[in-house]
Amino acid sequence: MTEGLSNAEVEEQKRLGNLNIMTVKVGNSNKDIIIKNSMTLFNLLNLVLAVVLFIIGSYKNMLFIFSIISNTSIGIYQEIKAKRIIEKLSFLKQDKVEVIRAGEQVSIEKEELVLKDIICLKKGVQVPVDAICLEEGLDVDESMITGESDFIEKHVGDFIYSGSLVMQGASKAQVQAVGNHTFISKLTKEASVLKKSKSKIQQQIDKILKIIAIGIIPISILVLLNQFVFSSLNLSVIAQRKMAIVGTATTITSLIPEGLVLLTSVALALGVIKLSQMDVLTQELSAIETLARVDVLCLDKTGTITEGQMNVENVLYYNDKAETNDIISYIISLDKEQNSSMEALTKYFTSGQQNTFELVSYQPFSSETKYQSVEIKNKGNYILGAFDLVAKEVTSKQKADIEEALEKGYRILALSHNVLGEKSQLLCLIFLKDRPKKEAKKILEYFEKQGTQIKIISGDHPKTVSLIAKEVGLEADYIGLSELPESEKELQEVVEEKTIFGRITPERKRDIIAALQANGYTVGMIGDGINDILALKKSDCPIALGSGNEATKSVAQFILLKNDFSVLPNILKEGRKVINNITRVASMNL
Repeated sequence: MTEGLSNAEVEEQKRLGNLNIMTVKVGNSNKDIIIKNSMTLFNLLNLVLAVVLFIIGSYKNMLFIFSIISNTSIGIYQEIKAKRIIEKLSFLKQDKVEVIRAGEQVSIEKEELVLKDIICLKKGVQVPVDAICLEEGLDVDESMITGESDFIEKHVGDFIYSGSLVMQGASKAQVQAVGNHTFISKLTKEASVLKKSKSKIQQQIDKILKIIAIGIIPISILVLLNQFVFSSLNLSVIAQRKMAIVGTATTITSLIPEGLVLLTSVALALGVIKLSQMDVLTQELSAIETLARVDVLCLDKTGTITEGQMNVENVLYYNDKAETNDIISYIISLDKEQNSSMEALTKYFTSGQQNTFELVSYQPFSSETKYQSVEIKNKGNYILGAFDLVAKEVTSKQKADIEEALEKGYRILALSHNVLGEKSQLLCLIFLKDRPKKEAKKILEYFEKQGTQIKIISGDHPKTVSLIAKEVGLEADYIGLSELPESEKELQEVVEEKTIFGRITPERKRDIIAALQANGYTVGMIGDGINDILALKKSDCPIALGSGNEATKSVAQFILLKNDFSVLPNILKEGRKVINNITRVASMNL
């Protein structure tokens, strides 16, 4: 674990071909895409008609073929472009991997990994190879492989599948399989594979085409009989025979709405181009239409309506200040996965006495528990985290301090001390604040005017969230995790009534999205953290921030590359413009 492979051992593994190079390609090849889009029933029918018209020399009646070529070309181009974007994102998803080699931790490309390498896994990383866990304290999400959304705790000796996402903790692991031999190379990955999902409009057009496909054969036979048997045309005269053929071709081609299909492809493609000019990456063509249909938009507070940069505003001590600061500094030094709150604490607390403590055990911060804990020899347990989960027993003075801070909209962290057999003691309260984004109020007002409901789902205390929301003009009822009902039916009623949800765990975020969908809403979700993945995957229209975790971006339909929340109204406008244009012209076309 400490030495890893030597340079000679790495070279030997490379010589044996045990490199993490994957030749198994996921998705269709360019050739397959071209064939699939070209070899359709309607293209074949149009081609036959075009050949017949060419043979009889009626060139001016062949112009419909340009519509067919354009439509087919756009379909091919869009699918190949989407395939390339997915391949690019897949490459970006894990640029570098941390490994132990010759006693040093180095960063290498994932393709340079070899069998038996010791890799360093940490929160947010997608595991690039199959591996065996070497340390305790690792939670992973294997939903891309197993479909199970629960986080799985890995112990020493447990197998870790490639494609898993590390949700909590950090651990070293030994590589067991690379390249084509990994489990994920034999499966279709949910977040990496190209899924050409169709929008509602495309589905409706497909239905129309199916009906036409069924009806076209008997109608064509009737047209042929009409032109060549029952008409008064003299087929022995070349001009009249040509007229019969042109009439037949005209009737049959007019049954196929090439313009309608072309219009849909062009409108959606132009929408994607316009959004890219706003620094919005659209990962699925149909996502534009889905967003336009969204009538409930769920937001996390941090990083969306706030700037996501926490600052320590004040600390109230109920114990020796110097000793308390030393403990906090020590806990900070153990935290390898610092979130915005921990970064704020790192700036505020400094101490030169961190190394005087003897560590017994350390439990890192978890989205589930909302705290982290450390056991120090001869001193007991110290717990740092959300005040309402850490400070279970408080004095009337401490309770008043908490109430006052909540009224001011502070996020409150607490440090408590616990010795076996003794009562837990609150050592200090830390008040942090995150400023609302300047544009947040205007954006929320826009969505309200458009009839789109806003729901804020946060891990913070519901009262803190409600006060931040109030600053951006959103005054609404709030509810905490402990008050959420377990019953699906009751939860559906609660999500209808409440707007702000606080202290919500990743699983309950997903349940709230599901309850809204069960109420008949099309739900959009914006997130940037690991704790948002389950909710994003469940939502109809997942949107990730560019600064978000790579695993989070992999499940999103839209990525706001510049983290600019203000582009959302423009995305909505663009989506609705596309739908309206298609709907108006489609009705006329039919």
